[in-house]
Amino acid sequence: TTTNESNTKMHYRVVSVDSLKNAVLEPVLDHVKMSAIFGEGDPITYDSKNNEDIPVQFSGVDNTIGKPLSRFKFNQQGKLLEILDLRNAGKGDTILTNTTSSSAELMGNQNFLIVFPDHPIAVGEKWNEKYESDLKVSESLNQRIQYIRKYQLESVENNQAVVSLKTVLIS
Repeated sequence: TTTNESNTKMHYRVVSVDSLKNAVLEPVLDHVKMSAIFGEGDPITYDSKNNEDIPVQFSGVDNTIGKPLSRFKFNQQGKLLEILDLRNAGKGDTILTNTTSSSAELMGNQNFLIVFPDHPIAVGEKWNEKYESDLKVSESLNQRIQYIRKYQLESVENNQAVVSLKTVLIS
């Protein structure tokens, strides 16, 4: 049995907004506090603010603090259009786009924004977003799992919207 816990603080930097109102965002990890317990062993912990000696299990995490690892391009409704992997910057960046069904499915699973309908919505209105993800069943078998995100605009006060979200397993 392995138990993991991770608490992160991050911010999102708006890199650009084009004439179609598509925005490019960079998530940047500011701080991480992690712990893991392997079997009956003692907890292994890492706090990016306090630890000088980084446990081997968390090696590499410190190199990600304060550095953008990817860029995400969204349309004005919040639909993910493109992911740029910055970890290989200068060596041929990896770009995923919504042009193929497999990358569209991956990107639906990677989206961290609410995808709004392409029309104005009223308080109380509901909308859905379907996406798929692979679940590893065994070393050689993956199962495609379907989900649906259910949204509802609960209220709008002082230019702030409250949106409820429920994720439901379809498969």
